[in-house]
Amino acid sequence: MKQLHFEAAAQYRLSQEDLEKSRYGEEIARLKVAEACAKKGLDTGKRGVADAVIADLRVSFPILLIRSKLTSRISRQL
Repeated sequence: MKQLHFEAAAQYRLSQEDLEKSRYGEEIARLKVAEACAKKGLDTGKRGVADAVIADLRVSFPILLIRSKLTSRISRQL
């Protein structure tokens, strides 16, 4: 779960760089990977994982989901 958390966070941060450089396709792809990692991390369970990691995934996942959907819709309009 911890590895998935860090992967989701890294992909999210890289998506922000892609957004700043107007690379919208890459941004959407990274957001989708981040979303999948966060979802998988939450689904795997929390045995042996710090509460802070679980809490961060629970907060991050809905945000990633919303951002991914919004970005995808906006890019279709461009």
